[in-house]
Amino acid sequence: MDDEPPAVRGEPPAAPRVVRPRPDAPLADRLLPYLPVPPAVEHADAAPPAAPRTEDAAPAQSATAAAVPASAAATAGCRRIAVVSRSGGVGKTTTAVLLAAALAAPRGARVVAVDADPGGGLGERAGLAPGATRGRVPTIAPAVGADVVADATWLREPDARSVVAQLARRYHAMVFDTRTGLLADATQALLAHVDQVVVVTVPAVDAVRGAVVALEWLHAHGHAGLATVAVTAIVAPPARGPIDVERVAQVLASRCRDVVALPWDSALASGGALDPAALRPETRAAFLRLAAVTAGEAAQ
Repeated sequence: MDDEPPAVRGEPPAAPRVVRPRPDAPLADRLLPYLPVPPAVEHADAAPPAAPRTEDAAPAQSATAAAVPASAAATAGCRRIAVVSRSGGVGKTTTAVLLAAALAAPRGARVVAVDADPGGGLGERAGLAPGATRGRVPTIAPAVGADVVADATWLREPDARSVVAQLARRYHAMVFDTRTGLLADATQALLAHVDQVVVVTVPAVDAVRGAVVALEWLHAHGHAGLATVAVTAIVAPPARGPIDVERVAQVLASRCRDVVALPWDSALASGGALDPAALRPETRAAFLRLAAVTAGEAAQ
């Protein structure tokens, strides 16, 4: 209704209306009744809401946020970002969650993180209790400041493109946590719906080789536009190894648009729910930079 006040970021979200679409209804009709519609702003042609001030905001985050004009809310249209990796255990899901948080932070943008990995754990890493997410229904993850969709099996359905397009009208950015590797059916279907790719790797020979192969695969299989604007995120290990991050960055810099080093942070080591406020200032600054370069340019 027009006279309903908009939700205020930081307050508990109102309980969603119970909508029971017909089982044979089009996919868009089954999903979209649950979606939150951003009040008064959809994209960058309207002024995004100012981010709320918080007492625990670190100076490094504030300074970096002020220098991030290419945040999701300041970009024309909705950014649709696939976070991929060729190797498992490199921090792909962690990167996806904290990228969504960083995209939402500087300008109060509306961001949704989508678990496109069947059986993946993006919801739990975003701070939601097991079973708290309801299939395709977006659920707010307060600690992250973004919504979460736990089930993306609909990406393989015939009308997935229209669903992504309608989601894009309600969010400034969508971050997809994909299945490891690029050959999974769900991941290949997803690449048709995104305009940006983040390749996650670690400074190890096999992982870096996998990142190079992933970027070359994009070029060779009809996704040269994505490969051209791709960003590589290098997740640093807890201790300096025989291959340093700077050397890896040099190897990858000629194969993608940008490389961002993500420092090791003990707050990421537990494998449980992530709390962006618990990160060290330099870690938060690194994810804000990843958000800036990721939102800055998209494949045509």
